Amino acid sequence: MVSRRVMTCTVCISAILILLSAAPSGAQVYFSDDFEDPAASVEKWEVITGEWQVGDGVYHQLSTSSPWQAAMVAADHWKDQWQEYTIEFDVKIMTEGDAPVNILFRVQDPVPAIWDDRNGPDTHMYRWIVNGWTNSESRPYIYNEGTSTMLAQTDNTLEVDRWHHLKLVVTLTGMAGYVNDVEMFDVQHAQWTEGRVGIHAYSGVMDFDNFVVYGPFGLVGAAPLSPEDGAIDVSRDGVLSWDPGSFAQTHDVYLGTSFDDVNDADRANPLDVLVSQGQTAATYDPGRLVLGQTYYWRVDEVNAPPDSTVFKGEVWSFEIEPAAYPIENVTVTASSSEEGSSPENTINGSGLDGNDLHSTDAKAMWLSSTAGPEPIFIEYDFGRPYKLHEMLVWNYNVEFEAFLGYGCQEVTVEYSENGVDWMVLGDFEFAQATSRADYAANTTIAFEGLAVQAVRLTVQSNWGTMSPQCGLSEVRFLHVPVAARDPQPDDGATDVAIDTPLSWRPGREAAVHEVFLGTDSEAVATGAALVDTVGTSSLAPGALDLGATYYWRVDEVNEAEAISVWPGDLWSFVTQAFVAIDDFESYNDDDNRIYDTWIDGWVNETGSTVGYLEEPFAETSIVHGGRQAMPLEYVNSSTPYYSEAQRDMGNADWTAGGADTLRLYVQGNAGNGAGSLYVALEDSAGNVAVVTHPDATVLTSEAWQEWAIPFGDFAGVNCAAIRTITIGVGDRDNPTSGGDGLIFIDDVGVGHPAGE
Repeated sequence: MVSRRVMTCTVCISAILILLSAAPSGAQVYFSDDFEDPAASVEKWEVITGEWQVGDGVYHQLSTSSPWQAAMVAADHWKDQWQEYTIEFDVKIMTEGDAPVNILFRVQDPVPAIWDDRNGPDTHMYRWIVNGWTNSESRPYIYNEGTSTMLAQTDNTLEVDRWHHLKLVVTLTGMAGYVNDVEMFDVQHAQWTEGRVGIHAYSGVMDFDNFVVYGPFGLVGAAPLSPEDGAIDVSRDGVLSWDPGSFAQTHDVYLGTSFDDVNDADRANPLDVLVSQGQTAATYDPGRLVLGQTYYWRVDEVNAPPDSTVFKGEVWSFEIEPAAYPIENVTVTASSSEEGSSPENTINGSGLDGNDLHSTDAKAMWLSSTAGPEPIFIEYDFGRPYKLHEMLVWNYNVEFEAFLGYGCQEVTVEYSENGVDWMVLGDFEFAQATSRADYAANTTIAFEGLAVQAVRLTVQSNWGTMSPQCGLSEVRFLHVPVAARDPQPDDGATDVAIDTPLSWRPGREAAVHEVFLGTDSEAVATGAALVDTVGTSSLAPGALDLGATYYWRVDEVNEAEAISVWPGDLWSFVTQAFVAIDDFESYNDDDNRIYDTWIDGWVNETGSTVGYLEEPFAETSIVHGGRQAMPLEYVNSSTPYYSEAQRDMGNADWTAGGADTLRLYVQGNAGNGAGSLYVALEDSAGNVAVVTHPDATVLTSEAWQEWAIPFGDFAGVNCAAIRTITIGVGDRDNPTSGGDGLIFIDDVGVGHPAGE
């Protein structure tokens, strides 16, 4: 369709916005944040000053009280060796006037904490002021021990309330800045090359998104996909994978347990760590790796002939899963305990430091009561059977333990597979504690893979003669992971897509996996809802119902093992209540304009106008979710006295997943003229039904209003075969002169409200 609008000459921002998922192919991604996970973002950033919040997929800076509102990439997410890199992100400024956005880079600690510190004697940093001096200039500066020096100056204006893309290329000898792909400066300067990067909002409210820093190899270097650099608890049977450089024809893979060997090796001197040379695949299977071992790996990218240049990659690392894991969520009881010295102290980590060394604080230990019954015992229950590897014991460790002897000495260890029936493992002597504040566990009891749900320690004697009381500082149980774990979706997850596959981390001995799934928790828990037995640790369950709570579990099975079945925990998730028909996020100002999909009065000859006459055509500030909404202007004061926006749906089945409701969000304006908001549906057979909003004030409400319409209200229309949807204002069947105005529509979808 040929547009009737006249496009302005401004840059089409949507064409250049760079999403994190589309960061330069093969780039060395040093740091990235798309702000979709608030908890993760909080860990990635260090707020210096200002009011910074993560929400709606962006990083908000909400304060205008100070010219120094800065957030830095957290120190533990930055490496000093990153000295050449490119910074890219999107920014939208909401404050008129002098509110420039700034990029901070090569910032050495201490980071300036207040505005005056920028010219302080301890400050070493570079700063690019993008739209300073009342939104008229771009200037990079260096601040060095009280002296600030401007390095370049360019005319530059950023439109308020609109997304812009910034890019800064930093090399060992200089820097170049770009706004919406237009070069602002390219200067040679390098007083120093180390230091963190950050963002700075000068007295303005701003949103930041899609922040990424990537290395100098750009389109040449490889980037790790799995495992991530620094990953821990990696499967010993995993496959290495990476994002290859765009120009790489082959890859050389280095893998070993020595950083120096992996870093120094090359084709001429492989040092026994060049495990694959000249391979074309971007994956490498190292076979089964050693439990608990740290590995280093590197991928060199090799260009095609005739030059066949080898680009040396970075060294990455990962740590293989340990041989055994601590059991969590242990319940403990004891025959008795002194006040303030409860048995829970033996499982809650109290008294332990980061190196697992115990203090001499009696309140961080368990001690039986002087008046308690005998024999003295303490019992631990795990809730279900585990393949128990061993038990670590920190004995009672007060300062005068060598004299008091309250620590357990002769102990009978029993275990139960079901928490009811008990068997004796044996009688053991627990080593006495050291009475020092750096006491390490000094007793280990091996269980050698027995199936154990509970352990009971019955004390036959302590290390002293003054009192029969006995105590322990800490007890830890380690198990071999043979049950399914780490479910995806997470246990308790909500808003899960109905086509989401189920996956889990398999038990270490599993040959096959029995998957139970359903909406009846009891049927799943008792094994009556088996849906499939699979050989891999994932399952595509098929389309699920919308707005439903599902329960699932995975039993790990291996008939060759002494214990052939390890039942899994009961997990649950809630599926999304609605799926989008149109969230208005895909439209741009170039080849996918909003008014070419939602047909308005320019074509259907009603009083409507979809989108604005100038770009950006979609609404980017008044949104319910995401970054865009549909502006719909209605003019009902002249013929034909009603206004409609219509979208062709083809022959869409809106009933999939049990959907029974149409939902959309509407925001009006206090100055809007009177009228009635309605939705009309037409099915493939030509049946039409119109539903009018029950509240006429929806057109004048300046807050987003949810409108949920049961399919049953569209009488006679087959919602399994929808041809068109129409959103209108007025009365299409009995048109009369009405008011004019502008409303906004967002997040149109169908579904089944959760819990109904």
